[in-house]
Amino acid sequence: MFLIITEIFNIWNSGGWVMIPLCLLAVLIYTTGFEMFLFLKEHNLKLDDSKNWQEWIHNPDLAPKQAKEIIRYSQENVSTSKHLRNRFEEIEQTLLHRIDRKLIFLNTLVAAAPLMGLLGTVIGMLG
Repeated sequence: MFLIITEIFNIWNSGGWVMIPLCLLAVLIYTTGFEMFLFLKEHNLKLDDSKNWQEWIHNPDLAPKQAKEIIRYSQENVSTSKHLRNRFEEIEQTLLHRIDRKLIFLNTLVAAAPLMGLLGTVIGMLG
């Protein structure tokens, strides 16, 4: 066990100062990915049965909490199909805004990681 830790420490030292931002980048990537996983797990509706949807539309109190809120909001003061479509677009933007931001941030981090590694390689070759 001691030999493994010593080897890890030697590799870390030979990587130079670029290892610190690379490590922070890796922690950010995993943290953001885990946050997205928890968000999607928390907001997953798993509503594939169309019979349930028909019942819930006619009686929203039977629906799960988030579906009930969405159905009630979409049915309040709606007079035309265009107004209903606008309501659902608003619901979609509200629910997906947070995950879209996280996904853009995660894509940026994932794109920066290999560039940071390349920077470390070039610095190592020049040094």
